Amino acid sequence: MAKHEKKNHSSTRCTGNRGQMKDQDKKIAEELKQRLYSIDISIVDFRVFGSRAREDASELSDMNIFIEVEDLSKESNMKILDAV
Repeated sequence: MAKHEKKNHSSTRCTGNRGQMKDQDKKIAEELKQRLYSIDISIVDFRVFGSRAREDASELSDMNIFIEVEDLSKESNMKILDAV
């Protein structure tokens, strides 16, 4: 794969005991991932972890997301921060 090509993982991976997220949490994570792709961020890895991934989150729990990108310049860092 050429350096400028974007990888498009077909699904969002999660790190948790069950390996499945609630539909609403998965939808939120997928929307964020698509937002990142739309602003030309080359994602190497995208994972949800913590209570949302384990399905033991409360109503007030945050969503923990790990994002690995090909190149993290100041410009791409600002784009990511604006997207989230």
